[in-house]
Amino acid sequence: MSFLVRLFRRAVGLSEEVAPHDTLGSAASFTIAFDLDTVSTAYGDPTALDLPPGVILTLAGQPWTEVPGLLGDVEERLEPKLSRLLRDGRAFQTYARSAAGQLLRFNGSVSGLNTQLKISIASAGEESLNAELDRIADLEAERDLLTAQRDTSPVAVFEMDATGSLSPMNPAARSMVSTTAASNALSWLFPSATDGPQQLRSADGTALGWVRLTQSSTPDNRKFVHIEDIDQQIRVERALESFMSTLTETFAHLDSALAIFDRNRQLTLFNPALTSLFDLNPANLAARPSFREFLEALRSRRMLPEQSDFTAWRRSLTEAVERTGDTPYQDDWTLPSGQILRVTVRPHPRGALAFVFKDISGHVMLERRYRAEIELGQATLDRLHEAVAVFGSSGQILFTNSALERALGFNAFDSLMSAGIEDLVRAADQKCNPGEGWQGLIDYVLKTDRQDRWNALVEPVSGGRWLLRASALPDGSTMLVISASLAESHEPEQIPLHLTPPTDVLPAIAHSVQSARSVTS
Repeated sequence: MSFLVRLFRRAVGLSEEVAPHDTLGSAASFTIAFDLDTVSTAYGDPTALDLPPGVILTLAGQPWTEVPGLLGDVEERLEPKLSRLLRDGRAFQTYARSAAGQLLRFNGSVSGLNTQLKISIASAGEESLNAELDRIADLEAERDLLTAQRDTSPVAVFEMDATGSLSPMNPAARSMVSTTAASNALSWLFPSATDGPQQLRSADGTALGWVRLTQSSTPDNRKFVHIEDIDQQIRVERALESFMSTLTETFAHLDSALAIFDRNRQLTLFNPALTSLFDLNPANLAARPSFREFLEALRSRRMLPEQSDFTAWRRSLTEAVERTGDTPYQDDWTLPSGQILRVTVRPHPRGALAFVFKDISGHVMLERRYRAEIELGQATLDRLHEAVAVFGSSGQILFTNSALERALGFNAFDSLMSAGIEDLVRAADQKCNPGEGWQGLIDYVLKTDRQDRWNALVEPVSGGRWLLRASALPDGSTMLVISASLAESHEPEQIPLHLTPPTDVLPAIAHSVQSARSVTS
């Protein structure tokens, strides 16, 4: 609502409701006079309304309450003119449209001590003239907008004449040619320069930076050149290309197959090991297939685990991968050929996924063979009548057999924590009479500078004697054999250091120990 309408509504205490569909009569006009304290309008019958003292408002015999809606919003441009009229007595004539679209003429003037505003319907000629003025005003506004865009644009704009000479058209262009070197470099490019990235060089060939040229022509054959500074962009792109090249060369030497999918699950990077492992065409991978297309390619080559419902398996795999969060996803795929692949998926903070495929068939087969050997060695130990235990260099128990568990009532692997020689000796002290034999075993196992073999006799509380025989193994571990039969046939001073079990268990035990070490490493 305009300044004029607000003023009159406050003066007469009218409602804020407006009737924009009303229009002024064809002969309607009225005069508004302002004094210090009141607003008065004299036209037609001055007794039409019961108004505050000093305020008389009528219009062509109609109550004023029906008039404000006719004026509508007379635009913000009328308000400053009214302010200057009231403040400085500056007369004006302007036009504005009512809420119904009628063109109204506003004449502001000073008469004596009163300030007057006359509002009337514009004539047909004024309507036509005002339309032309509006069009000119729109063109001027568009011109001002384009000028502001040109002057504030970071892209330099030049006009090029027939000889190829450039004339700067905006501040960015004037700044670009402010140095002699840049001005000369630009002049050497034209008129033969083509659109696209161009490198500017000085007279001695020194690189001055990169720009992007765009040339255009107007219908009246005026030629313009837009020059954008892209030096920083070129530097970033080259740095990225160098990084990607280094990354690709690094990945090319990896034995594991690598495939990186972006947040849209398009393949963006892979290494030669991927093509070799799955027998894929590098050209197809370079076309950036989707993750689904990648899985389909593996399926066609029988490089995926056999599934009764491939669609459900693919969906579960996709969901599992998407739920990885910060924790890598890992699974082992057993292929129809018997080949075993370990698949590790590592998520990237920005949504990318890195798939690492590693052929672990050889490792799994070797591990299975070693486990079979360990089980065979354990079965061999369990068939011996002698109690056998093997200790690591720090005293931890690596192996025991069932005969030792029966003799001492001790199972070294009942707990998740690795038992040691001290635990075994505590169990043995409850089965044997006091003596120095078990403490001597502890000293021998933990000693670094020791003999190849150590023997001792202990007496179990159940009667008889046990012969303790310990042997140093090549890797620093120690084998203990407890024999009751040999103890009965030898006195302590008669026990030879080179005595070995009659069943020759040392090779089997040593082989089992070495196999276990290979698997755990």
